[in-house]
Amino acid sequence: MRVALTIIGVIAAVLMIVVSAAMNFLFMKSFGKSAAEGLALGGVSVAADLLKVSLPFSIAAAWRRRHIMFVILGSIAFVLFTAFSLASALGFTAEARQSSRGTRQSINTELRQIDERVRQTRSQLLQLVPHRSPSIVESELKRLQQSIRWDSSKGCSDATAAASREFCDGHFKLKGEQAAGLEASRLATAIEDLEARSKELRTAGAGRDEDPQVGLLAQLLRADRGIIENGLIIGAALLVELGSGLGLWFALGGRHGPRTAPRPHQTATEEGSGLAVARPVALAAPLTDAMPLALQPQDPQPIVERYCVARLVPVERQGLTVGALYEDFEVWRSQNRAPAIDEHAFAAAFANIATIIGIERDGDRYGGIATGPAPLLDVFPTKSSA
Repeated sequence: MRVALTIIGVIAAVLMIVVSAAMNFLFMKSFGKSAAEGLALGGVSVAADLLKVSLPFSIAAAWRRRHIMFVILGSIAFVLFTAFSLASALGFTAEARQSSRGTRQSINTELRQIDERVRQTRSQLLQLVPHRSPSIVESELKRLQQSIRWDSSKGCSDATAAASREFCDGHFKLKGEQAAGLEASRLATAIEDLEARSKELRTAGAGRDEDPQVGLLAQLLRADRGIIENGLIIGAALLVELGSGLGLWFALGGRHGPRTAPRPHQTATEEGSGLAVARPVALAAPLTDAMPLALQPQDPQPIVERYCVARLVPVERQGLTVGALYEDFEVWRSQNRAPAIDEHAFAAAFANIATIIGIERDGDRYGGIATGPAPLLDVFPTKSSA
């Protein structure tokens, strides 16, 4: 289960790193006056982001080794890189949110304009005189044109007699009714087109809050919309930058490798003082003061045990890597004419000893020990003490 959770955490952290690098790259690239300048600025932002990711591991390792100066300088660098990435992320997030809000504002403005035009068109339609269908009026006009009055009045252009004037008055009323019918038809078509466009805009999100998230939070918190919007921008940028900067370190438990704890079946306890004291069990045959090292058997275990007794001391908040231990072992071995042991065999033997006596391990580093003239623990019996 722990492995599965670690894998999930690593995948999430990597996604955060990719998103952060992409945001920083795109934002910084926009400042370039040319394509080359944009790529250069974007590349610098990505490099800063990757350094930000690696620094927590280096700082943690330096802290374990008590390299205080590196811890201080590394922490300052981490803060600077994070601040740089955060500024880029803020710019990118603000631009993205502004662009989205601008799109909603645009369609909302268009929808309001269309609704106003529909209202005005309907008002114009209601103001038209009562009328019949233009086709019906057209038929009536053609019928009147067959009348003798139409010819005598020269198509109602010279109506002098009373009967002709009455006839032409009816003709002109039909012409007005026909015009009203044609205008009503045009206005109805215009309303249909406007309502179709209104429906498209509403489907695209028009008519709603320009920023629903900000609107809802502003109502719930009873706060100003501007404050809520800025808070969301800052929160999103912080989430991405902290997730990319520390996510991988958290996912891996803040360690370079797994810790190795003493196994219960390899230790016994000593009673009497009320404390449980780790005691070695099943150690290899110990070296004796009477046996020259050069004549000892080639089994590396007793030689490494003798080295531990002679050179290692318990020191809190310190530790040694396997490489450092082997270098010190080589010096001690040459001084004591001990047989040569390759680093792999030394590491295996020391790991067994560390497990038995309870030295805590973090990857290739063993904590709580240092090299010195005093013995680490009185756990390797000699011939005289036996």
